[in-house]
Amino acid sequence: MRFMLVDDDEAIRSMLSEIIEDYDLGKVACEAENGLAVDSQLLTLKEIDILIIDMLMPLRDGIQTVKNIKDSFHGKIIMLSQVEDKELVGNAYSLGVDYYITKPINRNEVVSVIRSVSEHLRLKALIHNIESNLHTALRPAQETPRRQSQAASPKQRLPSSAMEKSSSAIWASAAKKDRRIFWTFYNFYKIIRWKHQTISLR
Repeated sequence: MRFMLVDDDEAIRSMLSEIIEDYDLGKVACEAENGLAVDSQLLTLKEIDILIIDMLMPLRDGIQTVKNIKDSFHGKIIMLSQVEDKELVGNAYSLGVDYYITKPINRNEVVSVIRSVSEHLRLKALIHNIESNLHTALRPAQETPRRQSQAASPKQRLPSSAMEKSSSAIWASAAKKDRRIFWTFYNFYKIIRWKHQTISLR
């Protein structure tokens, strides 16, 4: 996982960076001391997976920064703050913040939250890959009869009745193979989906 750390307190950024390194949680790709340094272009350029950002900072705070990037940033956001006001915390979650960590920072809590977020991202990527594979697996059978028909020259073409039987056999064989592939992927997909939803509810 690739991280961006945003906090006006250098000691906090250093502590987070140390935790990420010590527990082999990923790589800190960049840091900033206020929200003005954070935009969608930078997050994309640095391939950021997880943004850890303080709520209250000079120039531009974490809440406003999250508002600015929420439509284009597809990674996860962890917000830090000494503030425990329920309304502010609720507002942060409604903007798309995934987790909220209260300062002073507890090392074990940070590790636990980052691991949970990382697992969530990995499962999300796996689900996307399974969905893509399902789509790809179903495509060849639909194209096979057409391609074979187009490839046949006029002299090689079978009589109409023979072509219909041949085409039906091809479809039946392809469909049988597709069903096996589909159900293999689909059952695996359901298991991963369930695990993904379970993690989301924690």
